[in-house]
Amino acid sequence: MTPEDLLARLAAQEDAFVERKSQGIGAHDIRKAVTAFANSLPEGQHGVVFIGVGDKGTVEGCDNTDVVQKRVRAACGDCYPALTPQTVVLNVGGKGVVAVVVGASADRPHFTGPAYVRQGSESVRASRTLFEAMVDARHSTVAAIQRLIGQPITVIGVGHRMGQLVHVQGDYRESAECKVTACDAHMVTFLRLNDSWEFYEPVSRIEVSRDGRMKRPALVVRG
Repeated sequence: MTPEDLLARLAAQEDAFVERKSQGIGAHDIRKAVTAFANSLPEGQHGVVFIGVGDKGTVEGCDNTDVVQKRVRAACGDCYPALTPQTVVLNVGGKGVVAVVVGASADRPHFTGPAYVRQGSESVRASRTLFEAMVDARHSTVAAIQRLIGQPITVIGVGHRMGQLVHVQGDYRESAECKVTACDAHMVTFLRLNDSWEFYEPVSRIEVSRDGRMKRPALVVRG
């Protein structure tokens, strides 16, 4: 975006593409604003965070625009995956305003901090490859389960009693005709059809399968 485009945005009211912040904005709030734009903007659109401007549009300026730009770069480098927005210094009535220009990201979702995994006895920052694999695995399972909401399915417990978090020793196995009534990234809500009993299972324990005998989808819950 050109400086003229940015000045026009600054003069307009705050909307879905513009946010105004004072020069004292902290690193967490920078990451919050930037990731929100990167995760939400339509393809080809840009959002702008103006630093040195009050909520009502009053230009306060920044005492040191170089320091503010460095703070923005450092904060965005700690987003996960990292973001590298463009920063432009505008002169508005003799006061310096830093415009942080954020485009729609092909790497979304972005988070305001890193993901961690266990490596031996330590918690370490997940690599980009591992992070993407975890996101893909979670979303593919959740999406598959969400497509089953409202239809009769077979739920199979292997080494697991439905609705309980304890592991059952031996070759324990049970099954029931159920419906999925809700599913988010963490938990699936089931309704057992023969007695209308509602129970919950963690997504992490569920595998998507198929009941060949009944010719319908099945979810396997492992203890």
